[in-house]
Amino acid sequence: MCERLQTEKMSVAGPGGGTASYIGISKLVPPSHPWPDPPPALAPFPLPKVPLKVSKNWTFKTGAGDTPTLPVVALQLFAMPVYDEFLRLLENANPPCARQLPGTRPLRSDRGRRKDRQRRA
Repeated sequence: MCERLQTEKMSVAGPGGGTASYIGISKLVPPSHPWPDPPPALAPFPLPKVPLKVSKNWTFKTGAGDTPTLPVVALQLFAMPVYDEFLRLLENANPPCARQLPGTRPLRSDRGRRKDRQRRA
């Protein structure tokens, strides 16, 4: 399910006290509708405002803490049934990278990522 990515522009004062530049602070806003069963995942789907034709999208939104976007979370949910096999193959190919992932398949996605990531030993 989509969640809103709300960006607020804030001015940054320069050395003389005037506005030197602007920074954007992004936060994720979950849907406000109360669902009887929580969705399997929440993720934003930001699209560039310029140009008028959209031919690209972000896979991770760095301005929101490297949050995975809807296409990435959809792929994660689709691939979840083969997570254990993927982890085994990754362990053979790149053990340090495999140790950065949870050792078991997450039961549910939390915005596409787990807050309680436990590294494999």
